[in-house]
Amino acid sequence: CEVATRTLGRLEGELEVQRGRARAVQERVREAETSASSARDRVADAVERLRVVEARGKPR
Repeated sequence: CEVATRTLGRLEGELEVQRGRARAVQERVREAETSASSARDRVADAVERLRVVEARGKPR
């Protein structure tokens, strides 16, 4: 019974470690999503500016 208790304690400790790692990964995913969203916005702005410049350059 003592061995089972020690094993259970070790497994619970390992579970907590894994939960901590999972939380850290989730945070990195959120940061990456925010960064990607920001990059998409910058690309969209650049494309819009390019369209404006091209429209100005066309002879009427």
